Amino acid sequence: MTDSNDSKQRITAVAIVIGVLLLGLIAFLLFNKVNQDKQLKSQAMELEEVMALKTELEEDYHTALSDLDEMKGDNEELNALIEGQKEELKAQKDKVDSLLSSNKRNKRNLASAKDELATLRSQTSQYLAEIQALKEQNAQLADANVNLNKDKTKLTEDLNIERTNVSNLTSEKKVLVSEKEELEVIKEDLTTKVDFASVVKVKGVTATGWTIKKSGKAVMKTYAKNVDQLKVCFNTTPNKLAGSGKERFMIRVINPVGETMAIEEMGSGVFTNTRTGEEIRYTQIKDIDYDLADADGFYCMDWAPNVPFQKGTYELEVYNEGYLAGSGTCTLK
Repeated sequence: MTDSNDSKQRITAVAIVIGVLLLGLIAFLLFNKVNQDKQLKSQAMELEEVMALKTELEEDYHTALSDLDEMKGDNEELNALIEGQKEELKAQKDKVDSLLSSNKRNKRNLASAKDELATLRSQTSQYLAEIQALKEQNAQLADANVNLNKDKTKLTEDLNIERTNVSNLTSEKKVLVSEKEELEVIKEDLTTKVDFASVVKVKGVTATGWTIKKSGKAVMKTYAKNVDQLKVCFNTTPNKLAGSGKERFMIRVINPVGETMAIEEMGSGVFTNTRTGEEIRYTQIKDIDYDLADADGFYCMDWAPNVPFQKGTYELEVYNEGYLAGSGTCTLK
């Protein structure tokens, strides 16, 4: 009996131990199952979040590309800027893709991916705003350029009108200058004619040789070796245009070799031939009081140069107002 009870007790103890072990195993398995269910649920939620983030990433990225492409236009610099921004967005997308990859997936990277996705969105908004601002600036510049071109066209038209006016004025000025020159020529010609018409003509221009004796008496001579001086005489003629008043006559005595006899100390000088503009030497000046009431006057000039006279023919010229008023000759033997 005793052995039988002991066996029963041992069996009971073993059964109890086995039961406890089974309960423990069951509890452990239940615990593991619960943990596995939680982990699977967590992984499923994480995967679902990852897929959602990838979907958002793709949508945001392609929307950004589409928006940027819509911003393109004819401006090559702006288009190049957009392409550069697209490259930067591509780099940002690749960075988010890398954080969401299976071999790097964890809570920290998932949080970083969310931050980077937010950065991509912000970056896209910034790019679009910058491009819009640039497009508006370009539009303003284009408008300003159009206005400048209009102003330039207007200025060009005004300049062409001014040039035409200047050309017309220049042509008119040339005509006026030409007319003025013609008038000056006519005036000068008329002045010349008036001056010439007012010249007091002379006639009977002659010269005689004289010698002065010791007694002081003057005696006419015809031989050059005996002549001490020449007496040049002439008669004035009436000229109403000249009027009454002082008249000056320049007298030239030209010796047989063609030289004008002139000594400055004796009143010789130079005058201008009004008709030719030539400078001419004269022998002496004779000033007279010309009176129209007695215009036919007789006047003489003595020329005693204190040098021997040459034999031959002497030319005599009398000028008034710069014009030749009369001439004559004289011959000494």
